[in-house]
Amino acid sequence: MKSENVGKVVVEVDITNPITKKFIHTKALIDTGSDFAVIPTRMAEELGIEVRGEDWIKTGNGPTKLKFGGAEITLNGHWSYEKVWMSDKVGKVLIGVIALEGLGLKVNPKKGVLEEEEQVLYAVSR
Repeated sequence: MKSENVGKVVVEVDITNPITKKFIHTKALIDTGSDFAVIPTRMAEELGIEVRGEDWIKTGNGPTKLKFGGAEITLNGHWSYEKVWMSDKVGKVLIGVIALEGLGLKVNPKKGVLEEEEQVLYAVSR
């Protein structure tokens, strides 16, 4: 029998307004099929996260125009300032792979856990 939760990684996360420092502690689903973080619009409004723009983004339901802003994400003792998309259709926080890389973390799919990821910065001198 297969479990419904196979391959799902759910974590505790803080989403923080970088200006006011107001935060919400909640659960987030690590979504390796997504690039960025997504938060419910009502959460962004509650935190007072400034809308910095809007753009068309590919979703499982087809192209959707979403607003975006910036938020601090704290997860497993790792912190990063990330672009967050705001959605009325997503009822939970999703953390995509680019956001996860910004946090210095990666998914171990065999164990269903997050692990530290070596961060690399390449500099080219001329």
